[in-house]
Amino acid sequence: YKTSRSINPRYISVKLRNSLLKNANYKCQYTGCQETHFLQIDHIHSVRKGGLANPGNLQVLCAAHNREKG
Repeated sequence: YKTSRSINPRYISVKLRNSLLKNANYKCQYTGCQETHFLQIDHIHSVRKGGLANPGNLQVLCAAHNREKG
């Protein structure tokens, strides 16, 4: 997958989202977490700091770990 063609740098296509979830076995990727509910796609390097919406900069986190990261 390439970077999204959308003007919005936060946009993640359904196809990319589904691919990320499948590759993560539908589990939070935070070390030691096995949560399978309330999963979100997170930018590893924030958009504010120049992070792109491409697979190398995206990870699957549960809502709790995504909030904790922020």
